[in-house]
Amino acid sequence: MPKNPVTKFEIWIGNYHLGQGYSAPNKPEQVAIVTAQTFPIACLKYELETMMETIMSREEKGEYQDHQSCRWFYNFDKNSNDWTGKYFETEAEAWLSFPEHKRPT
Repeated sequence: MPKNPVTKFEIWIGNYHLGQGYSAPNKPEQVAIVTAQTFPIACLKYELETMMETIMSREEKGEYQDHQSCRWFYNFDKNSNDWTGKYFETEAEAWLSFPEHKRPT
């Protein structure tokens, strides 16, 4: 058996706000299930995979690869993305990022 076995992790995003013109979410969203040794590594793998998917999709469509599409927005130390904030392991944890009045009772 490996010393550091891999397991499946759910990745959730909670409350965030992208700015003017975008409305904040009303509930947590599960964005992925990733197999990894640790939750932070699962989040890193998710970030890398989605970045590659975006680049490849733009290439297939012949779209311009703008600076923003190739920029790194993930902060491994904080386990967060500049756009959608911190990643959570469970839906319950993600709910805690919402104001109390938005949480289920």
